[in-house]
Amino acid sequence: MAKTPKTDRTTPIAFRLSDDKQRRLTALASAEGLSSGEYARELVLTKIDEHEIINQEVQQLRAEFQVFRSDFALAVEALLVAASNNHPLTAEQARQWVDDRIRRPSNLPRKA
Repeated sequence: MAKTPKTDRTTPIAFRLSDDKQRRLTALASAEGLSSGEYARELVLTKIDEHEIINQEVQQLRAEFQVFRSDFALAVEALLVAASNNHPLTAEQARQWVDDRIRRPSNLPRKA
């Protein structure tokens, strides 16, 4: 009988826990009907998945923030021109003010 090749190779991972943490892990695993090793594996896999999801959400928020910033800057430009009764402000002056204070790259959030 031919062996079926493994497509997803696994590698054992080992780490140490204090006695207190090991007791807590054992109790939590037991409550779920799992061994300590199975429960620890589930915790690690869940954390990895959470990390990937959070990174995707952060990228989406950055993209949405950039769109908001652009829309906000345009609205401020319009308001500056419309509200410049006593001190007339041209569209170009309003755009420059917004560029200096809102669109300036140093105001953009930094990537972690």
